[in-house]
Amino acid sequence: MSVLNLKQKPNLSNGVSIKKVSNEAKRFTNGIKPRMPIKTQLKSVKDPNSNRAGFTDDIYNIWGARKNISTFEKNNNKSMKSLWLFIFILICVLVVSYLGWNFFNNFKPLSGTGVAVEIFGDNSVISGDRLRLTIKYQNKEQVKVKNVELRLNYPEGMYYISSSKDPDNLGVNLWKLGDLDPNEDGKINLEIQVIGNLNDNLNLGATIAYEPVNFSSIFESKLDYNIEIEKINFELNIESPSELGNNNRIEYKIIYKNISNDKLSDARIRFEYPIAFVLSEINAASLEQSAENIWNLGQLEKDASGEISVMGFLDTTSNTSSTFNAVIEIKSLYGLENISGQNAVSEWIPYVKISKDTTIIPSDVPLKIIINNNPIDSALSWGDELKYEISYKNNSENPITNVAISVKLDSKYLDINTLNDVFGGDFDEDNLVLTWDKNSVPSLAKLEKGQEGKFNFSIKLNKFDNKYIGSDDYLVKSEAKLTYEDSLSKDKESTSNFIINKINSPIEISAKARYYDNSNAVGSGPLPPVVGETTTYEIVWQLKSLISDLNDITIKTILPPNVDWGEGNTNGSGNIVYNSQTREIVWQIDKLYKGNDYIVQFNVLLTPDKSQKDKIVTLINQTNLSGIDSSSDSKINKDIPYLTSELLGDKKASGKGKVIDL
Repeated sequence: MSVLNLKQKPNLSNGVSIKKVSNEAKRFTNGIKPRMPIKTQLKSVKDPNSNRAGFTDDIYNIWGARKNISTFEKNNNKSMKSLWLFIFILICVLVVSYLGWNFFNNFKPLSGTGVAVEIFGDNSVISGDRLRLTIKYQNKEQVKVKNVELRLNYPEGMYYISSSKDPDNLGVNLWKLGDLDPNEDGKINLEIQVIGNLNDNLNLGATIAYEPVNFSSIFESKLDYNIEIEKINFELNIESPSELGNNNRIEYKIIYKNISNDKLSDARIRFEYPIAFVLSEINAASLEQSAENIWNLGQLEKDASGEISVMGFLDTTSNTSSTFNAVIEIKSLYGLENISGQNAVSEWIPYVKISKDTTIIPSDVPLKIIINNNPIDSALSWGDELKYEISYKNNSENPITNVAISVKLDSKYLDINTLNDVFGGDFDEDNLVLTWDKNSVPSLAKLEKGQEGKFNFSIKLNKFDNKYIGSDDYLVKSEAKLTYEDSLSKDKESTSNFIINKINSPIEISAKARYYDNSNAVGSGPLPPVVGETTTYEIVWQLKSLISDLNDITIKTILPPNVDWGEGNTNGSGNIVYNSQTREIVWQIDKLYKGNDYIVQFNVLLTPDKSQKDKIVTLINQTNLSGIDSSSDSKINKDIPYLTSELLGDKKASGKGKVIDL
C-alpha cells in the first residue's frame, strides 16, 4: 500500500488530477496538526468515508453546536477527582475537629497525687496470731483512672488468711479494682497471719497501678507497712557436740517450751537431718509420730516443756561440717478456716527454726572400727558371729613410734572360746581387751608418714539361756584405742568410733494342727480324711517374746487348694482376718509384751479330691512372723514350717493323716 507524500510534487505524467487544497489541508501538509486538547489527545478516529487521513468527526448536540468528545471526557474525570478529594479533606477536618474537641474538653493536667493508698491496723503482733488490716485507696486526680490494680508483697513469715474482696490470682495478693472516677475511693479488709522471731520487723508492701484516661502510660503508687513481732509462743534449743573426731556418733537433744500465756495446740516439731546422717535411735517420750522426722506436740499447757533425743552417725570421711535443724511448725489459720471436704487445706508453716553446726576435726592418726561390714550400730541375734575390722593410718607429718592398738569388748554375752585372731594379739579375758603392739606385730614399732594397716578378728555370741532373762543390757559395745609416740617422743592417743550391737529378743513361736485336744475332739468330720468329704481341723499359733517387747507383729499364711477357712478366735490378743481373694490368713498384734503368751485358734476345712488319695495333705503353708524389736529397734523375721494332716503331736489322731476313698 503506497503512502501519499504531500511534500513531494506530483508527477503529472502519471495522470494524477490536481485539486485545490483547502487551508486545513495546507496546514496539515505543512506539518501543523489540527487543534487538540493540550493535556490529553483523543485517539484519531478515521472515517472510512473521508479522504482526509488523521481527522476526527465532530459531535453535534441537539441544537447543532459542535462538541469535541475528547475534551468532554477529560473534563468529566477531572470533576470526579476533585469531588473525592474534597470529601476526603472534609472527613479529615471533621475527625481532627472531633479529636481536638474531645481532647481539650477532657484534658485536665495531672495533679501528681495520683491514686493514694493507706493501710490501717496494729503495728505489732504476737508471732503466729491473726492481724487485721484495712487497705484504703482513693483517686485524687482530676481525671478518671482505669485498670486499677492493688498488689501486695508479703514478706517471709506473712501469710494470707482472708479478705473482704476475693483476690484475683492464685498468689492471693492481687485485686483488680476496675476504674475510679475523680475522688472515688474504696477499701479492702485483710486478715493475715504473721510469724517471726522476737523483735523481727516484717514489711508489707502495697502497690496501686493505674492508667489515667488521657494518658497511655501506667502509673504506680507505693506504700510500705511495718509490723513488729512483740512476743513469741515457743522456745526451742538444741544441745549437741560442736566438734567430732574419729568418733562419728552424735546425739542431738532438742528442748521445747510453751512460753505463751495460754495452752497451745496444732503444733508439731520437724527435724532436718544433716547430709549423710544415719539415724540410729529417737527418744520422743509419748509424742505421737506422724512421719519419719515429725512429731505432734499435742496439747501443750502454759510453761510446759518437753525433750526429744536424736542419736545417729555423721559421715566424718567426706564432710567437714554438718548442720542439724529443728523446726516447730503450726497450722496456718487459712487452712483452719478453709475446710471443705476433699479440698481441705491443712498447710503447716514454720514457726521457729533453730540450727546446730558440728565441725569434723580430722585426726592425725584416724582409727576406725567396723563390725560385720557395718561402721555403725546394728542388731544381732543370739549365737551370731561378730567379724571385726580395725583400720588405722598415720596422717601426721612425721613418723610415729611404739604404736599399740587395743579393742575393748564390753558384753557378758560373748563366747570367749570362739575368739579367732590370726595376728596373735594379747587377749585379757577378764576385761575382754584384745591388744596388738610391736611384740605381736613388729610393723607397729614405727609407722611412717602415710602408712596404714588393719587387723581382723571374730568372736561369737552365746546361745540364749533362760538365765539371761531379767537383764537390761542385751548388747555388745566395741571401741578401739591407738597409743603412740610422736616425733617429739610425746605420748598421744587416738580413739575410734564405738559401735553398740543390741541383741534381739528370742521369740518362742509354735504352730500346730490338731483334731483332738487331749481326749476332746476339736475337729469334726471323718478321720482319716475321705475323698469328697469335709474334715475340720483346729490350727493353733502360740507366740512369746522373752526379753523385750515387740511392736507391729504380723503372722500370716496362705491356705492351699481344697482347704477352706472356718473361723478364728484370738482371745483378745490382736485381730485375725481371712482374705477370700488371696486365701491369706493374717494375725496382727500392735503391741506384744515380753513374757506373755499370745495364742490364736482357727479352723480349716479339708475336702480332698481323688488325686490326694493315700497322701498326707497340707493344711496350711509356711507361716511367717514379722515385727519390730522395741529394744534394738530392728526388724525381726521368723518362719514356721507348713502343717499337714499328719497332725504331729496329736497322739490320739496319730496314723490317721492319709486320705482314703470309701
